[in-house]
Amino acid sequence: MKLVKTAIMIVLYCTISSAFAIDTMKPYPSFKTWIVYGNADFASDLMQSTFAINAAGTPYVAYQSDGGGGPLSVMTLKDGTWVPAGPADVSANIGTLSFAINASDSTAMPYVAFTPPGIFTPVTVDHFDGKNWNPVGANSLPMMTDGSGEALGVNNQGTPYLFYGIVSSSPTFALSVLAFNGTVWGSVGNEIILSNGESPDGLSIAFDTQETPFVFYSYNNKLFVLKLIGNTWQQEGTNVPASTDCATNNCSFAVSPNGTPYIAYVAHVYAHPHVIRFNQDTGKWEPLGQLFPPTSKGSWVSGLSISISPQGVPYVAVSAQGDTRKKELFVKSFNAQNNQWVSVANKNISAPEDQYETDVSLLFNPSNGNPCLSYINSSANAMVKTLSQ
Repeated sequence: MKLVKTAIMIVLYCTISSAFAIDTMKPYPSFKTWIVYGNADFASDLMQSTFAINAAGTPYVAYQSDGGGGPLSVMTLKDGTWVPAGPADVSANIGTLSFAINASDSTAMPYVAFTPPGIFTPVTVDHFDGKNWNPVGANSLPMMTDGSGEALGVNNQGTPYLFYGIVSSSPTFALSVLAFNGTVWGSVGNEIILSNGESPDGLSIAFDTQETPFVFYSYNNKLFVLKLIGNTWQQEGTNVPASTDCATNNCSFAVSPNGTPYIAYVAHVYAHPHVIRFNQDTGKWEPLGQLFPPTSKGSWVSGLSISISPQGVPYVAVSAQGDTRKKELFVKSFNAQNNQWVSVANKNISAPEDQYETDVSLLFNPSNGNPCLSYINSSANAMVKTLSQ
């Protein structure tokens, strides 16, 4: 991971979803306010965080605390209280972190992937069995990665995938995807060869309902989405905009249930975030509405995440400081009929004293379809909130 973050805190939010498809418009629920869910202050002094939810609605939060190079811990919600999932420290002194779960299985337990600090380090994948974290195919994992980080994903069949940068002695960079067959990790498709330049950023992997994997990355300030067709990774469209800000977690990737890829991105440091969608009929990427009014001048974005509801509706979470210098965290959903992004409940979710939020992550609770939001804020204390009607 290239970015060194300040030690801050995690917050998780959940909302209640409206049931509509992306090509229809139905009344939005009358949401009231965010309320605390579970016990507050269950983690502090966080460096990075992520979370996952299984089909039963059981949430897990993975995080690194104690500043740079601190330990990895995982918490889960039990009887309304956040408690450790396994040992208090899953691993000591980590650098990068990725987290995933089979969201279609009510008994699924999470996987975590991590590397030690620095570049040219080995990657480890562990699986939680309800009590302990156990290595997954350790002997068949790459001994070294190139420092780009790793992306972990689990499809609906429960197969874990790992997307990572390959260490190479040549002047080029390469990316590879592995899948675990229950015994060893094996290659999925061809190696993705990159030209000379900076190492890639923003690695992500996602699946459609047909279990087709998609990968996303940023390289030389350009965004790339590849889909596995047969045994070959093929690029989805070539007109993807440039972005110089993926290294700061300001790019996000998602795939709808029908296999349509979406990207939320920031073109440069002081710019509004945008959302684009791949049009499978034209083979081109197209803009999807405007998250900010066209008259506003720009924003400093510290967190960005996109997720697609089970009905195919895009939702975006943004932490940004606009041209009024007011800092806010909000979630919007896309109304396809009028081509507009609509606020989901509170226009500003964060507390007034919060200065910024990072590691913003948005996904849907498989048990009820409710969108859930996690992030790290400047209070250095853990919080979980849910949205009431």
